[in-house]
Amino acid sequence: MIRSMFLIPLRGFTPQIGKDCFIAPNATIVGDTVIGDGCSIWFNAVLRGDVNSIRLGNHVNIQDGSVLHTLYQKSTIEIGDYVSVGHNVTIHGAHIRDYALIGMGATLLDDVEVGEGAIVAAGALVLKGTKIGAYEVWGGMPAKFIKKAEAAQTNEINRKIAHNYAMYASWYQQPESAEVASLADPTENINHKQTMYKRILLKLSGESLMGQKGYGIDEQRLAAYARQIKQIADLGVQIGIVIGGGNIFRGLSGSQKGFDRVKGDQMGMLATVINSLALQSALESMGQKVRVLTSVRMEPVGEYYNKAKALRLLDKGNIVIVAGGTGNPYFTTDTASALRAIELEADIMFKGTRVDGIYTADPEKDPSATKYDEITYDDILAKGLKIMDLTAITMCRENQMPIYVFDMDTDGNLLKVISGQTIGTLVKP
Repeated sequence: MIRSMFLIPLRGFTPQIGKDCFIAPNATIVGDTVIGDGCSIWFNAVLRGDVNSIRLGNHVNIQDGSVLHTLYQKSTIEIGDYVSVGHNVTIHGAHIRDYALIGMGATLLDDVEVGEGAIVAAGALVLKGTKIGAYEVWGGMPAKFIKKAEAAQTNEINRKIAHNYAMYASWYQQPESAEVASLADPTENINHKQTMYKRILLKLSGESLMGQKGYGIDEQRLAAYARQIKQIADLGVQIGIVIGGGNIFRGLSGSQKGFDRVKGDQMGMLATVINSLALQSALESMGQKVRVLTSVRMEPVGEYYNKAKALRLLDKGNIVIVAGGTGNPYFTTDTASALRAIELEADIMFKGTRVDGIYTADPEKDPSATKYDEITYDDILAKGLKIMDLTAITMCRENQMPIYVFDMDTDGNLLKVISGQTIGTLVKP
């Protein structure tokens, strides 16, 4: 909702305001300023896009008395998504990435860069050209590095602040705008009755956990996955998870390099345990109850899996991560996912990948490949499409277990598929 009387066109530029924004009546927005969706610009805030451009992403809050300005022909302001700018902050030609927090009374001078999830403490003076890395905490006059924050926890804290301000903004809506949904949280408009599924099995790719790294776990990707999973857990959806281990070790490729196949597969099982523990830690830092069950005994790392225990935990609101594959060599985590989905009586198995569905060919290699919105198991087998191994496909087909393949790497997609939006490919009997 836009209520401001101070939207000022200048030099051929008119401020552009996205959907579902709150602009306080005495906020001033000038010239070449573009504001994304779901933002709030509070009382006495000034965004002066007169001498250069100002760009705000989605769900940004600029709090009371803050001033955003640039340097003519030299510096611009770029602010990412879910950024909170506290009261009486001065930003002059800085670039601020997603989920960052700028504390009250801070000053950021020209060409400052603030990384994703970083925190600038209240009253800090960040000098010209300073580069603040992702998830770093800086404070003082002049500002200096204080410590490295934990990514998942920091993202969650900064995200809550941004969502709280969206909620506050909704209080200012006119009665005639009451039908506009509250912005306090992206899950707020979807309750358990509106979700399509009571219980799901989510298969995650170990290789996707690498993110931009060539090996191991990318902390930002892990935090993004945890954030998406927490969103749907908050809706009351029961969630079982199986994670691959390809970011650490893949048994089949190991055997091709001289490892005994059984030993190689066992090493791959251990890799899935490492990934499962990492995801457990990320989710627990967000306040989510999580239990890791393992297909082979390895207490106290994880509890030994059985169906009855897993179902009890799910009914009590725990996310259950089943690590170690099937516990047997020669079986992939795709097969383990199919097995656990069937055992746990899931409504559907979601396969989160880096590709947005099933295509006629590999879209990363063939630009002419086209995507299926729906496809049957028989068609997959007939066309030789390699979305999962043959054992997993056969198990799902014989047990009438639908599979939904979607892009998990895009933030918010898991919430979309849970709510029934068509963004991937449904595999149905």
